[in-house]
Amino acid sequence: MLEIFDLTSIESNKQDKKSDKQIKEIKEAVNPNVWLYGGLGVLLLGGCSYAAMTQMAEGGSSALSFLGILLAAVGLFAALRGFTTWNLRRKLLKEPVQAAEGTVSFKMKNAVAQLIEADHYSAETKDSKVLHPIGLAGVNPKLPPGNYRFYYINTRSWLLASEPLFDEAGMRANMNTLLAAVIGSDQAQLEECRMQAKLGQISTAEGMPKMEYREPILLIPNELQTRRWYCSLGENKFEVSDQAREAIFETLPLRAYFREDKPNKLVALELA
Repeated sequence: MLEIFDLTSIESNKQDKKSDKQIKEIKEAVNPNVWLYGGLGVLLLGGCSYAAMTQMAEGGSSALSFLGILLAAVGLFAALRGFTTWNLRRKLLKEPVQAAEGTVSFKMKNAVAQLIEADHYSAETKDSKVLHPIGLAGVNPKLPPGNYRFYYINTRSWLLASEPLFDEAGMRANMNTLLAAVIGSDQAQLEECRMQAKLGQISTAEGMPKMEYREPILLIPNELQTRRWYCSLGENKFEVSDQAREAIFETLPLRAYFREDKPNKLVALELA
């Protein structure tokens, strides 16, 4: 299961280097070409338009002259934006790789807070620095909960790579605890379901999860309607909460426990 981590990039970061993949991601995230070349093009067009208008008869040409000046100003702004973006990318590519230990946790909010911000994973160093994926300010990286050594760029708090400080058994325990919490279960119930499954008293479904949603069919006035999320495991489909949807990784296989009389309701959930 630990293969979900980018081991090649981690080894490069340990040597204070950025991997080829990380360099490519930084270049794509901070791309000055649109601003730079687009701005220069508009600047050239505006300058030519203004020059052409000044050679026309004075009557009725003031509006067109103003348009030429406006185009030139927009082009100049875009060109300057392109230059500053290019300079930022240069600095980010040269900036040394930082390393710090920290924790990934799943932030579960109450119902009122969820209207403003969804539940999410959060990567935070021991000195309370919150890290974000490359090029995605305000977005949180989706990583299994636990302790890590983070490699990042300090300027933008961009997370380059995450080295897990736990083994596969630790990752399984952390994820199973979280999965139990987001479906309203607990470890004791999971252990009971395992025993019942061996005795054929409860059904199971395994596979790589696939998340999908359905929009509400009937809209009731003055009532808050939310989409319904479902987790598919093979031929089985289970309704899950928004919390569970955010917590589940579609890259990690799951085992679901359910009863035949309620085939769409999860009793317990764990990594397979």
